[in-house]
Amino acid sequence: MDTMLLVIILILTGLASGFLNTLASGGSIITMPVLMFLGVPAPVANGTNRLPIIAGSITAITTFYRKGVLPLDMSLRIALPTTAGAAIGAVIASYLSVNIMTVVVVVVTLLSLLLLLSNPKKLIMSVQEKEIEFSGRAMVLFFLIGIWAGFIIIDTATFLLISLILVVGFELIQANAVKSFLLLGISGISLGIFAIRGEVHLVYGLIICAGSVVGSYAGSILATKEWIKIWVFRVMIVMVLLEMAHFLQLYF
Repeated sequence: MDTMLLVIILILTGLASGFLNTLASGGSIITMPVLMFLGVPAPVANGTNRLPIIAGSITAITTFYRKGVLPLDMSLRIALPTTAGAAIGAVIASYLSVNIMTVVVVVVTLLSLLLLLSNPKKLIMSVQEKEIEFSGRAMVLFFLIGIWAGFIIIDTATFLLISLILVVGFELIQANAVKSFLLLGISGISLGIFAIRGEVHLVYGLIICAGSVVGSYAGSILATKEWIKIWVFRVMIVMVLLEMAHFLQLYF
């Protein structure tokens, strides 16, 4: 493949994935298939995918913080169990076969779709129904989400958004900001583990990062708008459906 064409594909991939990850979720369903199409093995694609997520998360966090919608203290509290779980998940991913990982991805993606469809009004509402609280049960939940995120990042943003809204009590704009903060810790610890095992394509990852920064900035600007709430939910539904279709086509 021509080098210039390769660079363009990778930058556009980062642009789209960064935008989707920041605005809602589902950017990894673009990044990972593109990397595998370019000849990157699945485990390496899984590791490389953490680089643009880190770049995009930093961009989104900066924008959310400047706009005053990122509750930093609570974000740090939630990040502790989530990041710890991600370290465990990344280690698990190193020892499981591709076939087992594929089955888990399809099952969990389907479950996330059912969860989204069961509570759309609570997910997109603009007014909190309860006081923001991070309980012991919530800590266990985010630890488990962290394990999944370290294992394979797909659908993590969806799980984080749902849990931050329905369990912790954030409204959508704040939940999006906290989600970006959590993704930074999750991807950072996972990247380190994958890098140690040589499962990161640094050149491809850095090129995708360039597009991810721009896409994440655009997504973070839109995510602070009130009218975007209903579209965030719709994007999440569409991306989960595409994930299901993609994995069914590839492996079944």
